[in-house]
Amino acid sequence: MGGDLERRRQNSADRRTNRDIARVEAEVARAVQQVRTQIAKEHAALGAIGSCVRAVEALPPSIPRAQRRMAERVAIRTSRLIGRLVQ
Repeated sequence: MGGDLERRRQNSADRRTNRDIARVEAEVARAVQQVRTQIAKEHAALGAIGSCVRAVEALPPSIPRAQRRMAERVAIRTSRLIGRLVQ
């Protein structure tokens, strides 16, 4: 009888341990997915910011300074907006 009680206690402890392990594994999987999602967002943001930079660099040298500065301001503001969206 004492052995039967001990076996039930051990089985109960094993089930709790298995549930705890499953819960931790699920949390780790969610965290990994969140990190991957954030990395993908940041990668896309860097591509978009790079496109802004390339657009400004592609402007012809003959363009008036005021227009060049306006294009640079637009690129900077767009980059900042993208940066805020990624956070």
